[in-house]
Amino acid sequence: MQYGIGFKEFSDVAKTAFVQVATEEYGLRGRPTNISRVSVITGISRKEVGKVRSDDPEVRAQLIKGTPAGEVLHRWHTDSRYLTKDGKPSNLLFESGKSSFGSLVKKVAGDIPPGAMKAELMRVQAIEELPSGELSIRKRHYVPARVDDRLLHGLDTAIKYLADTIAFNSDPTRNSLPRFERVVSSVKIDPEAFDQIEESTRARLEKFTEEYDDYLSRQESGGEITDASTDVGVGVYFFRVSKQ
Repeated sequence: MQYGIGFKEFSDVAKTAFVQVATEEYGLRGRPTNISRVSVITGISRKEVGKVRSDDPEVRAQLIKGTPAGEVLHRWHTDSRYLTKDGKPSNLLFESGKSSFGSLVKKVAGDIPPGAMKAELMRVQAIEELPSGELSIRKRHYVPARVDDRLLHGLDTAIKYLADTIAFNSDPTRNSLPRFERVVSSVKIDPEAFDQIEESTRARLEKFTEEYDDYLSRQESGGEITDASTDVGVGVYFFRVSKQ
Protein backbone atom coordinates (compact mmCIF):
# COMPACT_ATOMS: atom_id res chain seq x y z
CA MET A 1 0.00 0.00 0.00
CA GLN A 2 2.89 2.35 0.75
CA TYR A 3 3.89 2.24 -2.92
CA GLY A 4 0.42 2.45 -4.46
CA ILE A 5 -0.23 -1.25 -5.04
CA GLY A 6 -3.85 -2.10 -4.29
CA PHE A 7 -5.39 -5.49 -3.56
CA LYS A 8 -6.87 -5.86 -7.07
CA GLU A 9 -3.49 -5.24 -8.72
CA PHE A 10 -1.71 -7.57 -6.28
CA SER A 11 -4.37 -10.24 -6.80
CA ASP A 12 -4.06 -10.03 -10.59
CA VAL A 13 -0.27 -10.24 -10.47
CA ALA A 14 -0.50 -13.27 -8.16
CA LYS A 15 -3.10 -14.86 -10.46
CA THR A 16 -0.78 -14.39 -13.44
CA ALA A 17 2.11 -15.98 -11.53
CA PHE A 18 0.00 -19.00 -10.55
CA VAL A 19 -1.17 -19.53 -14.13
CA GLN A 20 2.30 -19.12 -15.63
CA VAL A 21 3.96 -21.55 -13.22
CA ALA A 22 1.15 -24.10 -13.54
CA THR A 23 1.33 -23.83 -17.33
CA GLU A 24 5.11 -24.10 -17.64
CA GLU A 25 6.03 -26.49 -14.83
CA TYR A 26 3.08 -28.83 -14.36
CA GLY A 27 2.54 -30.11 -17.88
CA LEU A 28 2.35 -33.80 -18.73
CA ARG A 29 4.91 -35.50 -20.95
CA GLY A 30 6.85 -32.27 -21.43
CA ARG A 31 3.93 -30.30 -22.85
CA PRO A 32 2.42 -27.07 -21.46
CA THR A 33 -0.50 -27.62 -19.10
CA ASN A 34 -3.91 -27.15 -20.72
CA ILE A 35 -6.42 -24.63 -19.41
CA SER A 36 -8.61 -27.17 -17.62
CA ARG A 37 -5.69 -28.70 -15.71
CA VAL A 38 -4.34 -25.24 -14.78
CA SER A 39 -7.80 -24.47 -13.37
CA VAL A 40 -7.81 -27.68 -11.34
CA ILE A 41 -4.30 -27.09 -9.98
CA THR A 42 -4.69 -23.39 -9.12
CA GLY A 43 -8.37 -23.07 -8.28
CA ILE A 44 -8.67 -20.23 -10.82
CA SER A 45 -11.65 -20.47 -13.17
CA ARG A 46 -11.06 -21.60 -16.76
CA LYS A 47 -12.33 -18.20 -17.96
CA GLU A 48 -9.75 -16.33 -15.89
CA VAL A 49 -6.98 -18.74 -16.91
CA GLY A 50 -7.90 -18.08 -20.53
CA LYS A 51 -7.59 -14.32 -19.99
CA VAL A 52 -4.14 -14.67 -18.43
CA ARG A 53 -2.95 -16.90 -21.27
CA SER A 54 -4.57 -14.80 -24.00
CA ASP A 55 -2.40 -13.34 -26.77
CA ASP A 56 -4.96 -10.55 -27.33
CA PRO A 57 -3.31 -7.32 -26.11
CA GLU A 58 -6.70 -5.77 -25.26
CA VAL A 59 -7.61 -8.72 -23.05
CA ARG A 60 -4.24 -8.62 -21.32
CA ALA A 61 -4.49 -4.84 -20.85
CA GLN A 62 -7.82 -5.27 -19.05
CA LEU A 63 -6.47 -7.99 -16.77
CA ILE A 64 -4.32 -5.89 -14.48
CA LYS A 65 -5.60 -2.52 -13.33
CA GLY A 66 -4.16 -0.25 -10.71
CA THR A 67 -5.77 1.21 -7.61
CA PRO A 68 -8.97 3.25 -7.90
CA ALA A 69 -6.94 6.40 -7.16
CA GLY A 70 -4.57 5.61 -10.01
CA GLU A 71 -7.49 4.88 -12.33
CA VAL A 72 -9.08 8.25 -11.50
CA LEU A 73 -5.89 10.08 -12.46
CA HIS A 74 -5.53 8.00 -15.63
CA ARG A 75 -9.11 8.63 -16.75
CA TRP A 76 -8.79 12.33 -15.94
CA HIS A 77 -5.87 12.50 -18.39
CA THR A 78 -7.42 10.39 -21.16
CA ASP A 79 -11.23 10.64 -21.16
CA SER A 80 -12.47 13.40 -23.50
CA ARG A 81 -15.24 14.28 -21.03
CA TYR A 82 -12.61 15.54 -18.61
CA LEU A 83 -10.27 17.23 -21.11
CA THR A 84 -10.07 20.73 -22.54
CA LYS A 85 -10.34 21.38 -26.26
CA ASP A 86 -6.54 21.16 -26.56
CA GLY A 87 -6.50 17.75 -24.86
CA LYS A 88 -5.30 18.78 -21.41
CA PRO A 89 -7.02 17.75 -18.15
CA SER A 90 -9.76 20.20 -17.22
CA ASN A 91 -10.22 21.73 -13.79
CA LEU A 92 -13.26 19.98 -12.31
CA LEU A 93 -15.96 21.07 -9.93
CA PHE A 94 -16.24 18.67 -7.02
CA GLU A 95 -19.87 17.64 -7.45
CA SER A 96 -21.70 19.46 -10.23
CA GLY A 97 -22.54 18.18 -13.70
CA LYS A 98 -21.71 15.14 -15.78
CA SER A 99 -18.04 16.09 -15.98
CA SER A 100 -17.47 16.72 -12.29
CA PHE A 101 -14.91 15.12 -10.04
CA GLY A 102 -17.74 13.22 -8.35
CA SER A 103 -18.95 11.75 -11.65
CA LEU A 104 -15.40 10.72 -12.52
CA VAL A 105 -14.94 8.93 -9.20
CA LYS A 106 -18.31 7.19 -9.58
CA LYS A 107 -17.41 5.93 -13.08
CA VAL A 108 -14.01 4.62 -12.06
CA ALA A 109 -14.14 3.80 -8.35
CA GLY A 110 -17.68 2.53 -7.84
CA ASP A 111 -18.89 3.01 -4.28
CA ILE A 112 -15.87 4.96 -3.01
CA PRO A 113 -17.13 8.38 -1.77
CA PRO A 114 -15.76 11.31 -3.83
CA GLY A 115 -14.81 13.06 -0.58
CA ALA A 116 -12.56 10.19 0.47
CA MET A 117 -10.96 10.08 -3.00
CA LYS A 118 -10.39 13.84 -2.95
CA ALA A 119 -8.77 13.70 0.50
CA GLU A 120 -6.35 10.92 -0.53
CA LEU A 121 -5.35 12.54 -3.84
CA MET A 122 -4.77 15.86 -2.07
CA ARG A 123 -2.71 14.09 0.62
CA VAL A 124 -0.28 12.77 -1.98
CA GLN A 125 -0.38 16.13 -3.82
CA ALA A 126 -1.84 14.58 -6.98
CA ILE A 127 -4.56 17.25 -7.08
CA GLU A 128 -5.08 20.69 -5.55
CA GLU A 129 -8.12 22.79 -4.75
CA LEU A 130 -8.12 26.20 -6.44
CA PRO A 131 -9.54 29.40 -4.86
CA SER A 132 -12.49 28.99 -7.24
CA GLY A 133 -13.33 25.68 -5.59
CA GLU A 134 -12.37 23.68 -8.68
CA LEU A 135 -9.98 20.75 -8.46
CA SER A 136 -6.83 20.83 -10.59
CA ILE A 137 -4.78 17.74 -11.36
CA ARG A 138 -1.02 17.89 -10.67
CA LYS A 139 0.20 14.32 -11.22
CA ARG A 140 -0.52 11.59 -13.73
CA HIS A 141 0.25 8.64 -11.47
CA TYR A 142 -0.75 7.72 -7.94
CA VAL A 143 2.24 6.79 -5.79
CA PRO A 144 1.69 7.28 -2.03
CA ALA A 145 5.44 7.18 -1.34
CA ARG A 146 8.55 7.55 -3.47
CA VAL A 147 9.75 4.16 -4.65
CA ASP A 148 13.21 3.56 -3.23
CA ASP A 149 15.66 1.61 -5.39
CA ARG A 150 16.50 -0.44 -2.30
CA LEU A 151 12.96 -1.81 -2.26
CA LEU A 152 13.19 -2.94 -5.87
CA HIS A 153 16.63 -4.46 -5.25
CA GLY A 154 15.37 -6.26 -2.15
CA LEU A 155 12.37 -7.71 -3.97
CA ASP A 156 14.49 -8.80 -6.93
CA THR A 157 17.30 -10.37 -4.91
CA ALA A 158 16.99 -10.86 -1.15
CA ILE A 159 13.35 -11.90 -0.94
CA LYS A 160 13.46 -13.94 -4.14
CA TYR A 161 16.55 -15.88 -3.10
CA LEU A 162 15.26 -16.48 0.45
CA ALA A 163 11.93 -17.74 -0.89
CA ASP A 164 13.73 -20.04 -3.32
CA THR A 165 15.85 -21.48 -0.50
CA ILE A 166 12.79 -22.07 1.71
CA ALA A 167 10.97 -23.73 -1.19
CA PHE A 168 13.97 -25.98 -1.89
CA ASN A 169 14.33 -27.01 1.76
CA SER A 170 10.57 -27.69 2.01
CA ASP A 171 10.42 -29.85 -1.13
CA PRO A 172 9.40 -33.39 -0.03
CA THR A 173 10.94 -34.82 -3.20
CA ARG A 174 14.37 -33.31 -2.48
CA ASN A 175 17.07 -35.98 -2.45
CA SER A 176 19.96 -33.81 -1.28
CA LEU A 177 20.92 -32.00 1.91
CA PRO A 178 18.99 -28.79 2.70
CA ARG A 179 20.63 -25.47 1.89
CA PHE A 180 21.90 -23.48 4.84
CA GLU A 181 19.17 -21.30 6.35
CA ARG A 182 19.26 -19.90 9.90
CA VAL A 183 17.62 -17.08 11.86
CA VAL A 184 19.02 -16.04 15.24
CA SER A 185 16.99 -13.67 17.43
CA SER A 186 15.98 -12.80 20.98
CA VAL A 187 13.06 -10.95 22.58
CA LYS A 188 14.92 -10.32 25.86
CA ILE A 189 17.42 -7.70 24.70
CA ASP A 190 17.88 -4.62 26.87
CA PRO A 191 16.50 -1.69 24.78
CA GLU A 192 19.55 0.35 25.70
CA ALA A 193 21.69 -2.21 23.84
CA PHE A 194 19.77 -2.01 20.54
CA ASP A 195 22.05 0.52 18.86
CA GLN A 196 25.23 -1.18 20.06
CA ILE A 197 24.03 -4.56 18.81
CA GLU A 198 23.10 -3.13 15.41
CA GLU A 199 26.46 -1.40 15.06
CA SER A 200 28.34 -4.55 16.07
CA THR A 201 26.25 -6.69 13.72
CA ARG A 202 26.89 -4.35 10.80
CA ALA A 203 30.65 -4.49 11.37
CA ARG A 204 30.70 -8.29 11.67
CA LEU A 205 28.50 -8.91 8.63
CA GLU A 206 30.36 -6.39 6.47
CA LYS A 207 33.60 -8.21 7.24
CA PHE A 208 31.99 -11.60 6.52
CA THR A 209 30.37 -10.53 3.22
CA GLU A 210 33.60 -8.95 1.98
CA GLU A 211 35.53 -12.13 2.76
CA TYR A 212 32.81 -14.29 1.17
CA ASP A 213 32.74 -12.08 -1.92
CA ASP A 214 36.48 -12.62 -2.30
CA TYR A 215 35.98 -16.36 -1.84
CA LEU A 216 33.33 -16.50 -4.58
CA SER A 217 35.54 -14.49 -6.90
CA ARG A 218 38.29 -17.08 -6.55
CA GLN A 219 35.82 -19.80 -7.60
CA GLU A 220 34.69 -18.07 -10.80
CA SER A 221 35.56 -19.74 -14.09
CA GLY A 222 35.79 -16.58 -16.15
CA GLY A 223 33.28 -17.84 -18.70
CA GLU A 224 30.46 -15.78 -20.16
CA ILE A 225 27.13 -15.40 -18.34
CA THR A 226 24.28 -17.10 -20.22
CA ASP A 227 20.60 -17.84 -19.62
CA ALA A 228 21.71 -21.21 -18.23
CA SER A 229 24.00 -19.62 -15.61
CA THR A 230 23.25 -20.21 -11.91
CA ASP A 231 23.43 -17.67 -9.09
CA VAL A 232 25.31 -19.01 -6.04
CA GLY A 233 25.75 -17.05 -2.84
CA VAL A 234 24.41 -16.09 0.58
CA GLY A 235 22.20 -13.29 1.86
CA VAL A 236 22.43 -11.72 5.32
CA TYR A 237 20.39 -8.99 6.98
CA PHE A 238 19.73 -7.44 10.37
CA PHE A 239 16.13 -7.13 11.61
CA ARG A 240 14.49 -5.30 14.47
CA VAL A 241 10.72 -5.83 14.70
CA SER A 242 8.54 -4.60 17.56
CA LYS A 243 6.04 -7.11 18.96
CA GLN A 244 3.55 -4.30 19.64
